[in-house]
Amino acid sequence: MIIGGYQGVSLIDYPGVIASIIFLRGCNLMCPYCHNSELIPFEGDTVSEEEVFNHLVKNKNIIDGVCVTGGEPCLQPDLPEFLAKIKKLGFKIKLDTSGSEIDTLKTSLSKKLVDYVAMDIKHSFDKYGEIVRGKNYKEVVDSVRKAMDVLRSSGIDYEYRTTIWRGVHMEEDIMDIASILKPKEKYFLQDVKTEKTLVPIELGEGPSSKEIARAVKEKYPEIIISSRN
Repeated sequence: MIIGGYQGVSLIDYPGVIASIIFLRGCNLMCPYCHNSELIPFEGDTVSEEEVFNHLVKNKNIIDGVCVTGGEPCLQPDLPEFLAKIKKLGFKIKLDTSGSEIDTLKTSLSKKLVDYVAMDIKHSFDKYGEIVRGKNYKEVVDSVRKAMDVLRSSGIDYEYRTTIWRGVHMEEDIMDIASILKPKEKYFLQDVKTEKTLVPIELGEGPSSKEIARAVKEKYPEIIISSRN
């Protein structure tokens, strides 16, 4: 595995679980507002699997889970084997993904290697190209649709989330996304942070994540939606 680093303890990244975070390198979406842009290339600073697993073993009495994030973790084909090693230590695993690499995601879920998935939905499907710059957005949308079906049939807990870029994401865009969600599915919105992005970005005129969440909740009360910042 190409590991960009890890964080010892987090109380907020894995809902209800005290977890360590492992950051995997590599992503091909090139979203302008990416706040982990240093992880986009596979080349760069790395830490060894040995160091990461030594940390996990040493802290088993403190942490209950591991959040595997990136980058896009599913770009690395040996992800299932890596997750299996973490599972053998007895940890719960949360996987962060864009849903853009469906095969690795399907393998990881079918082997029961993941307990919770947080999947990004970048934009309403017909506007994905406004966010995804590194890969054909139509291919990404097709994969995301399949990933949603896979999650729904997996039997594990999951959430969807969208980063709101004011002036790019409008209320009607999030309404479009909400319209395809199933009752009781969890959907979290968060405002984009303009510091430490892939390229400099500016905020335009538009509603905040809290304002959009409030409007969506009124129209689609059957889904679980809120703003998380």
